[in-house]
Amino acid sequence: SLKWVRTSFDQPTGVPDASANALGFDIGILAQNLFPHWTLHKRNESFPERFRKFGRQAFQGLAFGLALLNTGPDRLEYLVENQGDPLPQILRLGVAYNALDTNEIGVLLALDLEKELVERDENGVPDGFVKSWFTSWDNGFDNLRFGAEINLYHIFAFRFGRDEFLNFSSGFGDNSVAEWTFGLGFGPEWARLNLVHRGFPTGARNEKWVADLVVSY
Repeated sequence: SLKWVRTSFDQPTGVPDASANALGFDIGILAQNLFPHWTLHKRNESFPERFRKFGRQAFQGLAFGLALLNTGPDRLEYLVENQGDPLPQILRLGVAYNALDTNEIGVLLALDLEKELVERDENGVPDGFVKSWFTSWDNGFDNLRFGAEINLYHIFAFRFGRDEFLNFSSGFGDNSVAEWTFGLGFGPEWARLNLVHRGFPTGARNEKWVADLVVSY
């Protein structure tokens, strides 16, 4: 997918407000139905018709995904031409396991790792977007996330998980920090309302709820 990014912020009095634009793209691959026999129990034809219309078509066994986000040579340049920040290029990989998929209940387990591929030298100059794929690995991965989703009749979803910020700094210190999350989902796969609670470590950010409506076809 191709994306256009725009950011802006207010400057002190007498200085023009700064804004910047950049083009980037995402690329990824998803493989599903790996080792389908690993799903312990599967739905059968007795699944009620009224629920079959709403229930999602879940993969069986394992699913694996790999994505490179916000990549490209463009940068966010504000007031000085040819000087700016690179896009936050991110490598993300994940695996999900559909452990249980009966007519009444489904259990899904997921794990993903994330790495920001942006590296600066001792003078603060960032490496090129391709070079940074290889020079950003001094501290390993930045985020580790794992969690579970329990579905009732594949319409009501209950979710919980943990987000580990590995070697995360910028206001949190140099040690790893973590947060627990939990949430609810309601609706069919093609129109689902989600409510998520994110609890950040003390002193980092306020706890907050996030709601969204996802419509897909």
